[in-house]
Amino acid sequence: MCSSEATWSSLVHNVHITPADVHTVYMGWADKYDQDLENLRTKGADHLADELIGTLKLIGKEESKLSILDVACGTGLVGDALVKRGFSNITGLDFCKSMLDIANKKGVYKE
Repeated sequence: MCSSEATWSSLVHNVHITPADVHTVYMGWADKYDQDLENLRTKGADHLADELIGTLKLIGKEESKLSILDVACGTGLVGDALVKRGFSNITGLDFCKSMLDIANKKGVYKE
C-alpha cells in the first residue's frame, strides 16, 4: 500500500477517529493532497461537477445563476472542476487552514 492509500485508509477505516485526529491528518497532508489523489486516480471532483451539471439540466436551471457553497472544500479540487465547467459563484469552506491556503492559491472561490 502506498503512503497516500495508507493515509486515506487511516481516515476512513478508523471507527475511533476524532475530529482533532482528522484535522491533524489533513494539516500534514495538505501539501501532498492533490498529488496523492492524482496518484490514486480518483475522479471524484470531476464526477461531482458532471453530476451537478446533469441535475441542473434535468430541473431546467442555469449554472451561471447558481451560488455554490463547497463545504469541506479542502484544496479546491471540486471548485476547480466546477470553474472548468462554467461555474463562477463558488464559496469554499473548510476547517483546515493549510488546505484552504492551497485552495485560495487556485483562485476558484469568491470567498
